Amino acid sequence: MINYPLLTSDLANHTYSVIQIFDKTIFIEKWLRILLHTGVVLFSIYFIRELVQNFKNLTTNLIFIIANLILGVVIAILIARINTFFEVPFEIRHSIKGETTKNFINIRAWKNTYYILWAIEITLFLLLIYTGIKTNFILKNKRH
Repeated sequence: MINYPLLTSDLANHTYSVIQIFDKTIFIEKWLRILLHTGVVLFSIYFIRELVQNFKNLTTNLIFIIANLILGVVIAILIARINTFFEVPFEIRHSIKGETTKNFINIRAWKNTYYILWAIEITLFLLLIYTGIKTNFILKNKRH
């Protein structure tokens, strides 16, 4: 059994979801997982629409900005959670002997995930800036 400070008795009430990426496991709240899935779906759909329409539709731009913000916030929360893995040891209880040993998480594997999430976050931020500039041009052209 793994005891980690972020996990509380709410795990028994199924308020947490488990995301497994290869050998890595992240426990997140269900509302965060719903936001993650919503953000990914909206971002994917409207990013394709933005590329097809060349960022010229105001409504599509605004929905894309909202999807980008949702996904950016969720990834920032995941980055913060993964960052705590580098600092806090966790305990593994051996069920046979009943002993508790302190181990540190495989930092190299989590650092790779950490850097990938940062790259995604920076890319999202750059797309947000570009979409904001294009939306501003559309709004200026509609006023004249």
